[in-house]
Amino acid sequence: MASSGAAACKPNAKSGELGDMPAMMAHHMPDEMRALGLTMHEQASKFAQEASKIGPGGDMRPALAELSQVVQACNACHAAYRLD
Repeated sequence: MASSGAAACKPNAKSGELGDMPAMMAHHMPDEMRALGLTMHEQASKFAQEASKIGPGGDMRPALAELSQVVQACNACHAAYRLD
């Protein structure tokens, strides 16, 4: 959720709080797309937290489970919003 791209997906983001690219994206994103993007960023944060817990020889399965959720969030958005 700390990435610059996540800012455009936050429902109450104000243009002055965003950088150039997130502001442009937020301006063109429908609310439903913004919600899907926010879900992806939330899942990515969960993945990052799980991945950071893995030590040498550690169990990667919890991080991979979170990564699967990130991919599902990406796929949901790309399935709903595509340029043909």
